[in-house]
Amino acid sequence: MSGTDNFVLRSTVTSPFGRKVRMAIDVLGLGYRIKLQPADPLDESDTLRQQNPLGKMPCLVLPDGGSIYDSGIIIAAIGSRPADASARPGMSSRPSGP
Repeated sequence: MSGTDNFVLRSTVTSPFGRKVRMAIDVLGLGYRIKLQPADPLDESDTLRQQNPLGKMPCLVLPDGGSIYDSGIIIAAIGSRPADASARPGMSSRPSGP
């Protein structure tokens, strides 16, 4: 992620899927780049349906106005974006393993 990227995560505090994405954001050290904005899929005036026509949460609103939804896809997207060294301290860009 470049320093100018501003993302918005639309979710509720109680959503287990939103919680999974928030945990990934914390692990990746990207909390300073992604703002959490509460969403209410039952409120017709909430902009969630404009950002995601299905009204699903979590929904990550991208800097260009596009959106990604489904927690697994959001985590894959934020995990694959290049980040500066301060965003992921002690972590290489490739996972290590057998």
